[in-house]
Amino acid sequence: MRRAVLPAWCAAAQRDALSGAARAREMLEEDDVALETWLAALRPFAKTALYYSTRLSGKPRALLRRALHRWLLAHPASGELSRQGFDALLTATERGAPTRQSLGRDGFAVIARDRLEFSLTGNRAAKF
Repeated sequence: MRRAVLPAWCAAAQRDALSGAARAREMLEEDDVALETWLAALRPFAKTALYYSTRLSGKPRALLRRALHRWLLAHPASGELSRQGFDALLTATERGAPTRQSLGRDGFAVIARDRLEFSLTGNRAAKF
C-alpha cells in the first residue's frame, strides 16, 4: 500500500490526497459523535424493543440505521442477517407496516404498533 498505492493515488489526485483523507476521517468522526449523542438523547430503546415511530419518526435515515444496528447487536441472531436482509428490515421499520422477518434460526424481528421487537422461535429461552 505505502510503496505503490499511496504514491499513485497522490500523483493521480494532483494535490495532497493524504491530507484530504485525514480531513475526511476527522469529519466522519465528528458525524459519528453527533449521531451517537443524538441517538442517546432520543432514548429509542426500552428493554428489548426499539420504539422507532414515536422517537425516531421524521429523523434522518442514518439515525434509524444506527438504532437498528444497535438493536440487532443485542439479539443472538444479529450475525445471521445479510446486508440485503438488514436493508429490508430498515425499509420495513421506516414504513412501520406490520412485519415479521426472520433473523435466522433463533427468532424474528417483529414490527407491530410503534415498535420493533425480537420474537423467539418456538419455545427457546432468550439468550440476551
